[in-house]
Amino acid sequence: MCSPISVGAAALARQAEELEGAGRAGDAKRARALAESFQKELISLIASIRAALARGDEGPEREAPCGGLPARETLRALRVALAGENIGQVDGILAALDGLGLEGEEAALLRAIGESVLVSEMGEAAVLVDKWLERAP
Repeated sequence: MCSPISVGAAALARQAEELEGAGRAGDAKRARALAESFQKELISLIASIRAALARGDEGPEREAPCGGLPARETLRALRVALAGENIGQVDGILAALDGLGLEGEEAALLRAIGESVLVSEMGEAAVLVDKWLERAP
């Protein structure tokens, strides 16, 4: 069954404050660590918003997708991240997609993409994303 979830911007705002504080304090090591986490959270938030908009959801509370396809923009962003072998972005997008509660063939594609990335087969992962893009709205 699908359950209501929020977009998640509050968590991103808290991370932004922490990152800004580390920068103001001149703590480059902490800022780098926080920046990576912030980037993943931002990618996840963008994917979540795009998915909600693609489904036509309204308001800050929305129903979690039940086997729906993610937005083409999210899959395109994953394809670009794979082509550039940007592991941080790939991980963030895969985490966001995993949070969508995909079912059936979409869930199987996501697992296969994740497994390909795990063994550094970015080309194979890209082929799977292309297959997914052919079906996406």
